[in-house]
Amino acid sequence: MLPCGKTFFQTVAPGYVDILIDDGGHESNQMFVTLREGYTHLNAGGFIGIEDIHGERYLNEFFYPAADFLATQTGSVYAVHIYPFLLMVQKTGSTHLRPANILTFTGAPVIVSSIPEIQAAVAGNAGGYVILENSAWGSFFTADGLKNIFSTVNDLHHFDMKDYPAGCATKGGDAVPQCMTYVQNSPLQEKITGVHIYDRRVVFEVAYSKPSIQAVRKGTNWGGYAGF
Repeated sequence: MLPCGKTFFQTVAPGYVDILIDDGGHESNQMFVTLREGYTHLNAGGFIGIEDIHGERYLNEFFYPAADFLATQTGSVYAVHIYPFLLMVQKTGSTHLRPANILTFTGAPVIVSSIPEIQAAVAGNAGGYVILENSAWGSFFTADGLKNIFSTVNDLHHFDMKDYPAGCATKGGDAVPQCMTYVQNSPLQEKITGVHIYDRRVVFEVAYSKPSIQAVRKGTNWGGYAGF
């Protein structure tokens, strides 16, 4: 068994890490502990990802505490990236300036200066992106600034999972040789593929066409996990 908690950074990854992906316990308090403990052990320019954020309830249970924590990390947060069911935080440092670590956006940009303008800008800019910036607001990396964006895009984490054939994802469905699980898109999942919060601007990537969020399992035999 691998060690848990703070001992992980003493025995498995002593010192600091470049990339940390949380795929452990999916309760909000567990996710927050991973973010808090893991972020402080990231190298400059490193990434931490928290996945399987399935449901709008995580806004109060995880995203708001995350905003309060990240707001205390003055000057060390380079970007906060939000995708359906996923939060990624990128730490400031020389490596974040490498071309491979800097996101580029395709299509035409539309610039808005208030949150109410976002919906119309997104609706009319398929395949492009929308930039939210307002010099009067200051940094988005305050607790209130992050919470405002987290709440605005919380519908990205709406979780309405279906399976095909019906029932193949539930107990006993392992006998089905191929099972597809997919998400019935919410209104925001239909339009936004990613949200990227920087110090003075937020970028909303607009889908060119309806995204398909799905996973396919093939086979009926489960393999073991090395080391367990």
